[in-house]
Amino acid sequence: MGTYRQITCKQCGYTVKVKQGPSVHMFGEMMRQKQEILDNRAQYPEAAYYLEHDGKIGCAGVYLCAKCKEFRDLDLIYIMKDYYAHSIDSTEEEAMYPFEKPFCSECGTEMKFIFDLEAENLRCPKCGGEIKAPICLWFD
Repeated sequence: MGTYRQITCKQCGYTVKVKQGPSVHMFGEMMRQKQEILDNRAQYPEAAYYLEHDGKIGCAGVYLCAKCKEFRDLDLIYIMKDYYAHSIDSTEEEAMYPFEKPFCSECGTEMKFIFDLEAENLRCPKCGGEIKAPICLWFD
């Protein structure tokens, strides 16, 4: 199950709708990818390690393109390194292992995964203002 969120900057009015989490159409791909990782441990040693040690596979994350100054959602596979030990204090780098590198469809720049859209330090990419990202809709 996933969510649609509307990210809005209180200062400049920047607004974008993004989705987070897997939909039913992505579930089969996630399971296929997980099995491929586990079947080919030599090729994907780090990903296999996390999946065998309480890691969970996910998709449809929100990313930030620093060059375009835009939030974007992408249907890319990522692995939460330790699902049960994850806490609010974790950074993106500590908690997530990107199985695929995220590149901006507009400029080709590698993008940064946004772990928590409700983090207090997350700012508007356009002006640096405070943003809000409430859930608009849940989907399957």
